[in-house]
Amino acid sequence: MSKLILHIGHRKTGSSAIQSWLAVNGAKLNEAGFAYPEHGSFGEAQKGHVTQGNGRLIFDPGFALKTDTLLSNEGLFMTLSQDGALDDMISRHAPDLHVVLYTRNVFEYLVSSWGQKVKTAGLPDDLDSYLRDYKDDHYSTIPFWINAASTHGFKLSIRNYSARKSDIIRDFLTTCFGLEFAASANVSDVRSPVNRSLTEAETQVQLLFNRYMGKRSRRLISYPLVHELPDVRAGKAVFSEAAYDAVRGQISGTIAEVNKFVAEKDRIEIEPYEKYAPADAAPNNIVTLTHDQLDVIIRNVCAHMANRSLGVEDADVLRDVAMMFEKGGTPDLAQAADLMALAERARPNGGFIRKKAAQFRTMLGRYRG
Repeated sequence: MSKLILHIGHRKTGSSAIQSWLAVNGAKLNEAGFAYPEHGSFGEAQKGHVTQGNGRLIFDPGFALKTDTLLSNEGLFMTLSQDGALDDMISRHAPDLHVVLYTRNVFEYLVSSWGQKVKTAGLPDDLDSYLRDYKDDHYSTIPFWINAASTHGFKLSIRNYSARKSDIIRDFLTTCFGLEFAASANVSDVRSPVNRSLTEAETQVQLLFNRYMGKRSRRLISYPLVHELPDVRAGKAVFSEAAYDAVRGQISGTIAEVNKFVAEKDRIEIEPYEKYAPADAAPNNIVTLTHDQLDVIIRNVCAHMANRSLGVEDADVLRDVAMMFEKGGTPDLAQAADLMALAERARPNGGFIRKKAAQFRTMLGRYRG
């Protein structure tokens, strides 16, 4: 029976930093007798960028546990808890299973989760609105994993990122492989913070772009800021006491129940409101960006505008094709290549479009040659 370590948990609990280290240190993991299977996210992970890990390989029809294996994807925390997915996975692979689940103190998690949704998912809501409307499906899912561990007899390690974040990679390695292995590992491979939170000013900019452009704007604002300026500190988040009370009222019973099964250091806290109360004199309508932050934002927005804008020659292409259709004609190879080139500029990351544009260029070169 092969061992399987499954790293799961809440968002913003150090997953990208852990996955970055794992993607760089496959050889070190082999010393512990474990494989970290190759995944398409490794290139970004090795750069220290935000990734999803390799955990969804578990659903690949061709995937099999041929050796002791580590899989990492925080989203499996929810996915495997639904529709019998965990039972199916255990039945299919029959692993000697160890689940490492990272959680976080309540408001630290919710503030960070809101920021992540603003940053990557196009959320346009302010923090107060998000907290008032919050319906817990995060902490209430932890009992599923506690019960599943009891039912199936697998090992479950619940770790509190809030208590462990100062040395999160070493904590993860200790939990998985023991103190001796963790002490021998070079955790400095992750040179900068991975997936940092946005500052208040950066968040306000991203919120406005979300409102008018949706989540597409993340590639112009939050992604470049996080990747190019990884060491910027986020600062303090603030929200109303009414929003605090709304969350505390629905979640306190769940937290008390979960903490019965968690080691003392890793017990989840509902932090006091004073930690997030706004200062009386703090202005709420002024945001400040540094020159470097402005440079990243403006440079990426200008590049986007330049790439997407149409020139005189582009208008000629569209005019000629439209007039040809009006007369019942069919585009020739050169016109088809020009149209696909326009599509490539509008969607430069589209795999099919890039492939077809390259094919048209090759065909046209041969025709003209």
